[in-house]
Amino acid sequence: MLSGYDLSLLHNAAFHSTLCNIAFNGLGGCAGQIKPEREAHRINLEQRYMVARHKCFVSAGWDALPEFTKESIRKIFLNVFVTDDNLVW
Repeated sequence: MLSGYDLSLLHNAAFHSTLCNIAFNGLGGCAGQIKPEREAHRINLEQRYMVARHKCFVSAGWDALPEFTKESIRKIFLNVFVTDDNLVW
């Protein structure tokens, strides 16, 4: 069971995961375009997400969760992805 503090850590990580998905996939205010000059901002968002996710994953509440619950949370709330058309090769 997650405490209020553990839930706040999960909320913060999920929030930053969502921001990453928006920024990485052109879902923000740039009409679907990924602007190269915004790369520093995307990197900052990714770093904030990684820190928030790490804090969540090392919490006592997270450690006490069953693995199937952890996997569900990762898939639903902490899934960061880049669509194929936004990948740079």
